[in-house]
Amino acid sequence: MNTKVSKRNSIARAVANYIRKAGRRRNADLAAPTIPDWWLGDLEFAGLVPRAQQEEDMEVMINIWPGYSTYTDEYDMLYFEWCLESTEDWKVFQEETVIGGQDPGVFPIRISLTRDIFKDEGRFLLRYRVQTYLGITNTSLTARFIIDKTPPNDNMSPNPLAFVDAIVGTDGITDDYLQANGGLKVTIPPYSDTKNGDRIWVYAYTAEEEAVNPVYDAELTGNPVTIRSDAFNALTDGKIDFKYRLFDKAGNKGPESDLTETSLLIKPLPTGLDKPVVPLASDGLLDLEDIRSILPPALRALSIPVHIKRYDDWQSKDTVILTWGGAQPISHLLGPIPGDPIVIQVPYSFIEADYGNDTGVKPTTVSYVVQRGNRMFPAPSETINVNLFVPGPVNPDRPDPINKQLPPVTVKGGSGTSPDNVLTADDIGLDAAVSVKLYDPIGPGERMKLYWNSTDKSVARHLPTPGSENTDYVFTVPWADIEAHPSAVPLPVFYTVDLESGEGNKEMCEPTLVDVSAAVTVQLAEPEFPDAGSTLPGDPILNCSSFIGPDQEVAVFIPGNSPHLKGGETLSFTWQCYDKRDGLPGDEAGPPQTWDRMVTSTEVVDGFEFNVGPFAVYILPVDKSGSVRLTYVSDTTPPLSGEAFIRAAAWDAAGICPINTREAEHQMQFGARRTCR
Repeated sequence: MNTKVSKRNSIARAVANYIRKAGRRRNADLAAPTIPDWWLGDLEFAGLVPRAQQEEDMEVMINIWPGYSTYTDEYDMLYFEWCLESTEDWKVFQEETVIGGQDPGVFPIRISLTRDIFKDEGRFLLRYRVQTYLGITNTSLTARFIIDKTPPNDNMSPNPLAFVDAIVGTDGITDDYLQANGGLKVTIPPYSDTKNGDRIWVYAYTAEEEAVNPVYDAELTGNPVTIRSDAFNALTDGKIDFKYRLFDKAGNKGPESDLTETSLLIKPLPTGLDKPVVPLASDGLLDLEDIRSILPPALRALSIPVHIKRYDDWQSKDTVILTWGGAQPISHLLGPIPGDPIVIQVPYSFIEADYGNDTGVKPTTVSYVVQRGNRMFPAPSETINVNLFVPGPVNPDRPDPINKQLPPVTVKGGSGTSPDNVLTADDIGLDAAVSVKLYDPIGPGERMKLYWNSTDKSVARHLPTPGSENTDYVFTVPWADIEAHPSAVPLPVFYTVDLESGEGNKEMCEPTLVDVSAAVTVQLAEPEFPDAGSTLPGDPILNCSSFIGPDQEVAVFIPGNSPHLKGGETLSFTWQCYDKRDGLPGDEAGPPQTWDRMVTSTEVVDGFEFNVGPFAVYILPVDKSGSVRLTYVSDTTPPLSGEAFIRAAAWDAAGICPINTREAEHQMQFGARRTCR
């Protein structure tokens, strides 16, 4: 290649291009088109189209040019052009014939540049050419406008802001800090594409609050920036997050920054923190019996309440974090109206996991802290003793007292001829045998107690020894104990397992249901007295408050007796007064009062209620301190009976009981009752 020739050609081309441009400049004596002044004369941002106006057509104005013809029979040709600055590829947007000699008031000529022209971002040039009637063409100077659609930092999420003072991140924003520093000082990290006119919105908000209005809104002319102290007045103390957004002068809004977190602590801090209280361990010990006292027993879903005195200077966003021993902490948001005490439920599963495999009393620390934001305020702890140990196999349903891993019992009547778990007439007067396979494992000092239709008193005991697991054992139940319990269908027979010392917890096997109706007289339900009062020691009694209405009658309720009764049976009632509290033979006061009543099929299921009276016949004979026995017998074969015995008094401290007015109240609540006389 001839490099000398190449160089001469390139130089020649450059000179020719310069002369051509210079010629254009000499003819470019027309004023530039006028575009909107979006920034009120601020030359630094002249031509920058605000983001909102980028979606609108742009009005461009062209003023009257100096050589405009004054003859109405002449005209000039106007060519309005645009191009991207980077290309100088001019395109005619609008061509217009301008008639000469018009009133100057028709100027400027207004041209609506459609937004499709500048739908993409970039730098654009506008100009116009005028070809006069005389055949001379002039080109205007250019007007430039800028379409910027990209937010600062190339539309990427900026890094989180930082606190100028590191103590704000650790100790939170306190009122003392704000007063001493005139607000909160934060630093905005460097970002790409920084330009004059960039603006920042800083948001601060606490948990469950929306970041609606910025706490700082200004052009980013310096760094760090200071957020005014009063910007935090409406916020709730607690954890507080900061984020910000960048805006450029055109109004392009960048994405939110990552969060910066600290605590807002401008209100008084928590004080008066007391020890936690475990009400079920008021005696210092929490055992399974305490846990089972919660009604209803929801088994594995059971929770144990811990009470915390409501402390001073609490805030609704405070979180109380409770720790039970080594179990995972439990967080409790205080809320706008906390109770006093504050009650936190500890799931039984937490207590069980912390207790582990201990076999006795385990000291357990219960503690809590109040968290406000990231600050923790500890309270004094409490230590209680926990005992969840039960001898025998592990109960998967604990704290349910029924352990299905304990083998159930089998009952055999003394005759040896009755079916399992059934006593017949052949077994009357004979001891029963209750057999069971011993549980596994068995530890030292353990015992088994057998119960026959009762949880108050066991009928047999056994002290199993380690090594006797899975062997058969037979309890003997004396006939006297069988006979002493009224017949029930079904009648539960079961045993419990605990320590021989009686300390600690116990569990029971699943009850075996035994039919003894053919061997033991069936007992009907015991009558009840809904309006009975109480003696000072707490024993039930019919006293002056129990006698209803002008006849001072006594309310009686007979519970359901299904399946022993079907409905249609006649019940014979006997009411006997005694003038002694023990109601022994010879203490009778007055003749027995008797009556009959037929029961319906509904009443044998739901029970029924009635009144007995008048007072002079049914109560007055008991005198100052006596008793009453109510017996009822069915006309079935064999007859079935039920009985209730209760203390009674016809006097108060001033004399014979006066008439009271409670009948109306009772009828409103329960409805009218039938009176038996």
